[in-house]
Amino acid sequence: MAARKFRFVSPGVFLKEIDQSQIPGIPEGIGPVIIGRTRKGPALKPYKIRSMEEFNRVFGAPMPGNQGEDPWRDGTHLLAESYAPYAAKAYLAAEIDSPVTIVRLAGIAGDDANATTGEPGWDVDNAHGLFFCKSGGSSAEPKDLELAAIFYGQASFVVKAKGMAVNPAAPGAEETIAKKPILFSNNREITLELGDGSSTKEVTFSFDDIRKSFNTNPVMVNTDIASPPAGDLSAKYWLGESFHQVWKKFDANVKANEKKAFFTAPLASLMEDFKSKSHGLTAARTGWIFGQMDSTLTSTYSPDNVRKLFRLIALHEGQDAMKDLIIAIEDIKLPRAGAVDRFGTFAVVIKRILSTRLEEIERFDDCNLNPNSQNFIAKKIGDQYFEWSASEKRNKLYGGNINLSEYIRVDVDPDLEGNPAAEIVPFGFYGPIRPKTNTETETAGADAGTVTPTATWIPAAAHNFTGMNTNTSGSAANALGELTVNFKWPAVPLIASGSRESGFVMGATPYELGYSSGSNSLSDAPILDTGYMDYLRRLPSLDSNALVADQDTGLLTANKPTEYSFKFSMEDVVLANAPNVADANIDSPTDVSAVHYLEGSRNTLTAATVEIKCLDGNDAAYAGAGAEKQTITLTSTNGTTKTYCLVEHSYAGVVATGKILEDGDDTGAGTIDAASVDLIGAIAVRTGDNQAGLLANLADAVISVNGHNGEITVSDDPPGSAGEQTITFTQAGLGSAGNTVIENNISVIKINTGAATLNGAFTGGTGADAGTSWAQKCAADPSLELRRLFDIVDGFHLPLAGGSDGVDITEANPFNMRTISSDSTTANSYAFASVDRALELIKNPEMIEHNLAVMPGITNESLTSKLVSTCEARADSLAIIDLPDVYKPPSQKRCTVFKDRVKATTPELSAAALVRRQLNSSYGCTYYPWVKIKDTQFNRDVWVPPSVVALGVMAYTEKRDDVWFAPAGFNRGGLNQGNAGLPVLQVSEQLLSKDRDTLYQANINPVASFVSEGIVIFGQKTLQSTQSALDRINVRRLLIFVKKMVSRVSNNLLFEQNVQATWKRFTNQVVPELESIKTRFGLSDFKVVLDSTTTTPDLIDRNIMYAKVFLKPARAIEFIAVDFVITNTGASFED
Repeated sequence: MAARKFRFVSPGVFLKEIDQSQIPGIPEGIGPVIIGRTRKGPALKPYKIRSMEEFNRVFGAPMPGNQGEDPWRDGTHLLAESYAPYAAKAYLAAEIDSPVTIVRLAGIAGDDANATTGEPGWDVDNAHGLFFCKSGGSSAEPKDLELAAIFYGQASFVVKAKGMAVNPAAPGAEETIAKKPILFSNNREITLELGDGSSTKEVTFSFDDIRKSFNTNPVMVNTDIASPPAGDLSAKYWLGESFHQVWKKFDANVKANEKKAFFTAPLASLMEDFKSKSHGLTAARTGWIFGQMDSTLTSTYSPDNVRKLFRLIALHEGQDAMKDLIIAIEDIKLPRAGAVDRFGTFAVVIKRILSTRLEEIERFDDCNLNPNSQNFIAKKIGDQYFEWSASEKRNKLYGGNINLSEYIRVDVDPDLEGNPAAEIVPFGFYGPIRPKTNTETETAGADAGTVTPTATWIPAAAHNFTGMNTNTSGSAANALGELTVNFKWPAVPLIASGSRESGFVMGATPYELGYSSGSNSLSDAPILDTGYMDYLRRLPSLDSNALVADQDTGLLTANKPTEYSFKFSMEDVVLANAPNVADANIDSPTDVSAVHYLEGSRNTLTAATVEIKCLDGNDAAYAGAGAEKQTITLTSTNGTTKTYCLVEHSYAGVVATGKILEDGDDTGAGTIDAASVDLIGAIAVRTGDNQAGLLANLADAVISVNGHNGEITVSDDPPGSAGEQTITFTQAGLGSAGNTVIENNISVIKINTGAATLNGAFTGGTGADAGTSWAQKCAADPSLELRRLFDIVDGFHLPLAGGSDGVDITEANPFNMRTISSDSTTANSYAFASVDRALELIKNPEMIEHNLAVMPGITNESLTSKLVSTCEARADSLAIIDLPDVYKPPSQKRCTVFKDRVKATTPELSAAALVRRQLNSSYGCTYYPWVKIKDTQFNRDVWVPPSVVALGVMAYTEKRDDVWFAPAGFNRGGLNQGNAGLPVLQVSEQLLSKDRDTLYQANINPVASFVSEGIVIFGQKTLQSTQSALDRINVRRLLIFVKKMVSRVSNNLLFEQNVQATWKRFTNQVVPELESIKTRFGLSDFKVVLDSTTTTPDLIDRNIMYAKVFLKPARAIEFIAVDFVITNTGASFED
């Protein structure tokens, strides 16, 4: 440091340390780009991999085919071998300092996609639902018809239920029918009849074994590659979603006066259609996360009335993120009252779903919602994403914060940037979008029980539910009046009772829950719910893709058949005090005996409607069957309706203790049979004589029964007066064992005076342990402090949902060469469009570097020609292409013998076909035939295209010698010696000398098998038909290497002065590099010219520096000629 840099004022010694020992960074090596299928990972985005360990972590293990026990859930892509992972493994085995760039294929619509043939995804002809329902119980209770499984089938496929109907057509006779409930056999078994119009198959099973009882492989319907046994209907259908948690909950919550039943019904048209532009490649995402309610407000709480904050979106598109990952919001800290920093903090944790536990793989602590803070969630995690630009033919990057997470990005509500959420923290989330619950009611009458739904995801077809509201079974049953049914799509299970071992974390879970009446909890030894992803899948095309549109935005569109499957909120978490611990003393997990999630407990009860009917009559009218009754009907927001009678103990007009009984309960003649009724609360009621529907003289009373306190109050103002009559019902305390608490807090109800029907609203909840949430307690008593909730509860889990790979799941390999045929285009084939998109992504050398390019197994001539032309346009990469019809894998064609897989072509036919293409480019090369390798990880033999081993040999050549040595021959191209990075066992066709000659004359490099020497790559020609040094691979790779080196030198001189000193800097850097190459046998000679003869004054004036590099490449020996001269005995060799 110069002395003038110091500030000298008073005498002293000034020291400064200057480090000039830094080692200059070494430019990263350049490796190949590989296009193809993988198990998972980022799709249609180039991604660099530096080791096979990293490849396995990001993209999954290699795919030898025929994997997965349940193809619907595991993925049909595991049924077919994929060649891209083996190509990566072959190259990375050389352990050279060059990364591999992977472009994973997935289904997308081409920019010019045809709406009928060019869209991604899959579809079949119909879908049938299997539903569970309950027969019996209260006639007033709505019947939940919850979807338990879906069968997808061809045009003629049908599914019917078989057994004894709830309301049989004839006494004791079984029926085989759809849209009519059938009773379970032995309370556990179901019988279904499958049919295709010409044959039927009957299957009896327990729902626990449903996936073992039916075909779960969509590929079986594809007759091009599958051939199910004769008489088997697997070619007509497959079992898709099955919801085991629905079954467990249903089975655990059947009351003594109910019986289990099931029925099948066709789903609406388009519920089987997953083929559209909206069903292309999509990233999974969480529901929107929202904040807490203002704790000072006591009005009715609803998540819709609080701020929407952010959601999280997977960086790796497709389905696997839904199955592999779950997100946690933990360590939530509300700001203390009066704190300077008004923003709370929280942690975002990404966890991997394992078979028995969750494994934390990423964590971002101390996140907040302050856009001006470095801990703002978008800055901590990142919010960048790529979006394809059809006009620019490239991925464009959006978002202002670099992604620091490897797995997710943040999508922040735009309002948060301009209106920061001070004092707000994540408090809940919207559940995945699902088809809207279809509620239908049929009034009493002769046809009561015949329900015809309004067409949504259930078609408008008559369903025979007669008899479901009676306990009578096994014989004809009469309708008992009004019947309400709810067709329900399953929701992701939520933990109702938190586990102390898990830190009382609430929310969603991928593990099976233990169910008991009215409750569920997570086992201490979790078992993975293998059907977890069925709750999260991308929805079908119903209503012009309204379902998937809402899935993508995470918000509901008005007047569309969608709803949130739930709205989870920490506002609804109930802390059950440990014995002798008051609310004010709760500050650690030991102070609570349990933690429950009870939807609606923030308001004490769920919002609902109350209808009070006051009928003409006197006290004695209650004594007879069918007598008029005063009733209260409660209808919740989800459509559940309950009707209760106001009943007295005596009929002498004396006010006495009374109870609310469910309508339909038999109270006897003036006597209440407590054993047969559902005790809800306690009320004293005096009706008075002939009140004509008025409640003017109803008496006040407060009675305590079974720990419940009830009260009804009516004002003294007479009907029709200016005074407003009200009814208030309040109830305190938790439900006692065996009693179901339905109403907890009915707010003031306004009475329409003089009318017989009185309407109002109340709030309420359900469950044997119904209670007041901690948030509700804090609203009433702010001294309790809402923040203490998180001293007990660690946070909540939320799932990723709606992801799609965009492929046809009836194909084991969606990108096989039958689906990408010779007439495929971006307009008529999503598979072709997907590969074409990948080729566009690797075009620009400024966006991605590579010196080799391969898409193993993709042999379509249009696409392979584009790969070659792409490399030629870049002028810095060599394409390795595969030829069509050399080998047809099982995912392309069903063959009974191996000969049928290789008979489509011969060396002569392949050579002639390539010559006709007139590629004539030194930036491409090809090989013949396919080879069999050993997958040592799975101990499987796999047939792979020759581009896989050719890539491995090029890497081995670069490691052993240099890129300018020929990647062929026994020294470097010997495949039995492991030079390909993979064990090579066999070739698909034995090449004789004449075959090798035919191929080599057409610029096809033979992969030969010799009896003694083994399997070897026996050629190194490029596709250039013009004879020159560049018609050999080693020379082309030499030129690519040299040009890249010179390019890097030149980049460092851009914007320097165009003078001789700069020219000398150029030559001083380039010449030593070329000398080194010459020393290592890449060049026989060279010359670099950069002076006034090349960079003339005219070029200087135009800001151009112009140099010439003359090269004499070293040539490889491909032909050895030896003359053996036989001489006479007396001849001299010197002659």
